[in-house]
Parts: sequence; C-alpha cells; structure tokens
Amino acid sequence: MYFPLFRELTITYLNLKITINLDSVNTGHRIDYNVKTRYDECNVNAFFVPTLEIAKILSKYKNTILRYNPRSYLDLHAGSVNAEIAKSIKDILTNEFALFNNGITMLSDNTNHSDKVGKKNKAEVIVTNPQIINGGQTAYTLSRIYDECISQNKPLDIFKNKEVLLKIITFDEHEQTPESISNRLALIEEISKATNQQSPVIEADRRANDKVQIEIQEAIFNEFGYYYERKRGEFGDGLHRGYIDRSKIIEREQFLKICLAAQNKPNESMQGQLKLFALPKFASILPDKDSYRKNMFAYFAYMKIPKINIQSNIGFAHSYGRYAVTCIISQKYSSEIKMNDFDEFIENEVKSVLEKWEDFQSYVLSLHSNERYFKEVFDKNSGDKVIQTNWQSYFKSLNMISDLKCFFKF
Repeated sequence: MYFPLFRELTITYLNLKITINLDSVNTGHRIDYNVKTRYDECNVNAFFVPTLEIAKILSKYKNTILRYNPRSYLDLHAGSVNAEIAKSIKDILTNEFALFNNGITMLSDNTNHSDKVGKKNKAEVIVTNPQIINGGQTAYTLSRIYDECISQNKPLDIFKNKEVLLKIITFDEHEQTPESISNRLALIEEISKATNQQSPVIEADRRANDKVQIEIQEAIFNEFGYYYERKRGEFGDGLHRGYIDRSKIIEREQFLKICLAAQNKPNESMQGQLKLFALPKFASILPDKDSYRKNMFAYFAYMKIPKINIQSNIGFAHSYGRYAVTCIISQKYSSEIKMNDFDEFIENEVKSVLEKWEDFQSYVLSLHSNERYFKEVFDKNSGDKVIQTNWQSYFKSLNMISDLKCFFKF
C-alpha cells in the first residue's frame, strides 16, 4: 500500500515520539498485552495521550499516516461527526472528550515505552512507521483545530488536560518474506474492517485501498493531472489550502457510473453506490487499470455534455440521457487519439450526438417495444390525446441500449 500522488510526502521510515501525561494516573498508566493471531503475533499497548500530541502529529504528517484508514478527512460540515468532535474540544473545558470518543488505533513496526525521560510526570512512546487504521477522523479533526489556532495566533489552551485513548498494535519483527507481508496485510485489513464497524463505513470506503484503485489513481494523475478520489476526503487538505483545483477531482461513484457507460451499460449507470461498490459488481467495472484511458475519454465526454449549446431540442440529454450520450461518444475512442486532441475531438462528437438527439427521442417514442414507458392517454381537461412519458425508467431499461445501437449504428 502506498500513496502514489505525492511521493515527496511519503515517509518510508519514521520514528514518532508521543509524550504521555502521568498527572492523572493512579497506578499503571498503560495496558501491555501480547496477542497471537492466525496470521501473525503482535503486541497491543493502550493508554490515554494528550489530544495536542495527536493534533501535532496529524498536522505534520497528514494522510501519510492514514494509508490503511478506509477514509481520509471528511471535513467539518454542520451536523457531521467531525463537527461534534470539534465541539467537544472547543466548547467543553474539562476532559469529557476522553469519554465521548472511541479512540484511535495505530499500527507500528516497533514500539518503545519509557517512564524515564527526565521530565516530571511524563512518559514517552516511540513508534516506528505509524499508520492509523481507525480514528483517522478524530485525529485529523484535532489537527485542523490545531492548525487554525496556529494560523490565527490563538493559544492552545483548548487542548489542555484533554486526552484520547490510543491503541498501538505492534507486529513481531521477523524476516520479511512475501508470505509474511501478505499475512500482515490480511490481518491489517481484518482489523481495519472490524474497528471501523463502530462508525458508518460504506462499501465504497472498504474498496478504497484495493490495488486496482491505487493503480488507476496513479495512472490518471500521471497522464492527465486529475485526482481520482478513491478515498473520501483524501484531497480535502489540498482543497482547504488552495493547491488543488476542485474541478480536477474525480468523484469515485461518478467515475464508476461513467465506466459503465463506456462499457455499453448506461442503463446500469443509474444504480446506487451500494450496488456499484459491492463485489463482484465492482470487480466487473474495474477489473484492472488497463481501460483507464478510455474511461477518462468517457469522463471528459460526460463533463462536456452540459457545456455544449446547440439549436436543436436536446430533450433529456442533459439529465436522464446523459450516460446514454456518454456511451455513444465512448464508441469513438481510439488509442491512437492523442491526449492533446481529446478536447476538440470530444466536443465535435458531443455536438454531433446532441444534434441528432431530438430525432432519437422521436424514434424511441415510435417503437411499440417502448409502450410501457410511453402511453397514450386522454387529457381530462381538453380531451386531447397526449403521451404520458416515463423517460427516467426508459433510460434504466435494456430497451434503451438496443435503441441506441440501432439509431446511432454502433
């Protein structure tokens, strides 16, 4: 697992020092427990650490220590869990935070603890190659509050005497073989899934670290300079700081729907997220990264459709039929088309399809096979015969695919 877009930020070996307060500790201040699993042996340390320590760590290292977390930061929109986390730090002077929060789970290659650090009522934990697999939202929210205080020259008093439970899972050191690495990753995945069941993690989040998504993300960035958001919120910090343009971010659910359109399945593009990311459906949409270029061609077509103005009546081409239009244009893709020519080529194709769209919809209405979607009824007021249409259902149907192929000859 790796974060492919910003390798200059990727940390391959990091010793992280965490300071612990012992002021409020009555007896032993940590749990030290050895666990034997079917994959690997590991050690678990658990203790309460100052929220300020976590805030500083995430402020510095950000998503580089969230690689195994199924989500990146999801921002502080009103009513969100993160907004509630922020309130419990900002609005409460005492340490209810330690009770309200489920805590943070961190992986480590090696963990060393010392009570003898030359500071009164302090202990230190040094963690090697840390990765947070649960509690990333908590940690990142704390860092946002910390950054806000620093940028506005505010005191850090809101963190005073507020702590959060930290659980560190350390894997036994042994020779790194392909089998041991595979076993460790399998265990990490199971721990991540189990710990993240405590708060909502949608199916799309569980697919976030799949190999195919990582490879597609890297390929799209390297060739097109776009940011495929395989993990919710992973570019939030770049947007917040202004060095990523929102128009360059590709939302993962939208991308999968466009991929279906490119695969001649525009009717399935109107499915919900739950179906799109569930196996084996997800694997059929993105079996590997090989089609990323055609999928990006389809993506650019989809984004171009509402920007084209023509004189003809385009009917539902901008709404229910948008994936259908994308499907037609995707048939024109060729690996010989240079990336620099994408925009002009796609614009011409979109214009060509939209100019024929009114005729296509008239053709659809004329077919007996579509009577279930377009019924002749009499208007109660005028007595005139009118057609009662259900274009939304039509564009979800298999009829639509055969009609597209017949009319647009592909």
